[in-house]
Amino acid sequence: MLFTAIAWVVIVAFALTFVVTILALCKVIKIRQGYLRLLFTKMILEVIAGGFYLFYTGLGTFPTADISGEWKYRCTQHGQNYQHGGVCTITKEGAGFVPSYRITGQRLWTHRWTDADAGKIVDYPSPLTWTSEWAAQTDQDSVKFIYTISTPTGTVRGFADGKLHAEGGKVSLIFGSFYQLPPFEPLFGAIEFRPRTGDNDVAWKDSVN
Repeated sequence: MLFTAIAWVVIVAFALTFVVTILALCKVIKIRQGYLRLLFTKMILEVIAGGFYLFYTGLGTFPTADISGEWKYRCTQHGQNYQHGGVCTITKEGAGFVPSYRITGQRLWTHRWTDADAGKIVDYPSPLTWTSEWAAQTDQDSVKFIYTISTPTGTVRGFADGKLHAEGGKVSLIFGSFYQLPPFEPLFGAIEFRPRTGDNDVAWKDSVN
């Protein structure tokens, strides 16, 4: 309410300043040169104040697609013929200049393969739960997040960075990189997210070599 009231004061002040300045330039009214420069300065300050208001309220945000919803994901370790994956829920938490999210997920399966054996997808006996510490859409087509995973050997922390791919105005794929940080289970590789089509849609059967 306070910021709305301040915004209206700025709008009215800008309108009055603009009208008076135009009338002075058209010599409809007479204003000393020093006062005219002061009016110009006042107009500039009011424009800056309006810009800060738009920034604060989120009215100046870039157009972006909402990635909230139910997703499945997989992580493919570089050079090790290893994948793991599962499901996650993305919930939008903020709609300011940088839209923020909360991501909670479960790692449900692992997959190893060699040139001679594609291997099988193996379910975790007890799914590993993970959650984002911070997640944000940092520009029109990118999302970044920091996450933690509780494992029997310790808490794993990681970072991921993905690009959004949209079809028909909806995000159909998020593709990027993930990094599990030392000391527990350091990994890095590619990460992918796709919208789930149902409760049983939890794994990709095709491997990435």
